[in-house]
Amino acid sequence: IGYSEPVQAVSGTNRLNYTISGGITVSNAVFAGDAQTVRLTTSPMEIGTSYTLTVNHVQDSAAVPNTIAANTQTNFTPEVFGVYREVFAGIGGSTIPDLTNHMDFPANPAIAYLAADYFEAPANWDDNYGTRMRGMLIPPVSGNYTFWIASDDQSVLYLSSNENPANKTPIASVASYTGFREWSNANNATTQKSASIALVAGRRYYLEALQKEGSGGDSLSVRWQLPSGSIEEPLPATRLVPVGMIRPTIAAPPANLTVIEGENAVFVLQVVNHDVLGYQWQRN
Repeated sequence: IGYSEPVQAVSGTNRLNYTISGGITVSNAVFAGDAQTVRLTTSPMEIGTSYTLTVNHVQDSAAVPNTIAANTQTNFTPEVFGVYREVFAGIGGSTIPDLTNHMDFPANPAIAYLAADYFEAPANWDDNYGTRMRGMLIPPVSGNYTFWIASDDQSVLYLSSNENPANKTPIASVASYTGFREWSNANNATTQKSASIALVAGRRYYLEALQKEGSGGDSLSVRWQLPSGSIEEPLPATRLVPVGMIRPTIAAPPANLTVIEGENAVFVLQVVNHDVLGYQWQRN
């Protein structure tokens, strides 16, 4: 919970001052780094479900403290961080077209799971398969970023200009195999590293990697350099929200409207989902 000003420890970290809808219980409340941020420990919540947090009795740290308005509320949707990995098995060849031209791609992966540690697939894992890994990248600060990809065999890394996958473009690639986490391979020296790319803090950018393994060794890893010059190797999964794992769910449907004929009717709905969505309206 982020407050607009510092709050008192005695009230701000009192778990009894916080309630969450849906029968969720709050077992602990502590400051998280400063007196304007409180971290709650709760019973399990459903990813993609909308909840309401209600706050009472919390006071700021002024000499004459002010108390938050009774039953102050905010809505939130729990998110999971990580990269969604899909594996397409039983596909021969070692090139990306071998994967993308196969009938199982992209709708029928043999295995799919959340990679919660890094934007990386396991090394020396199997033969004759393809991988797709994707998520919404959330930069921590605004500035110029650089990306690398390493793989066995071919791979390509795509980045969108926003959260829409349709706007993705290739930014780095591997044409022939590299070693595990080998970021500067002589045969791929001009393609493994991306150009400098300007990103805005807090915005979401669709990031996707494809990899095709034939036989022998296999791996896929992505790293990046932050505007500060520091390198995160591989790219931590905590920098991303997975794409494709959660089905779209309408959390708040549009309300009925009565308007004069010929005037505009504006319908609003709330959808819980990480992916970019399209909407279709149907009369009757």
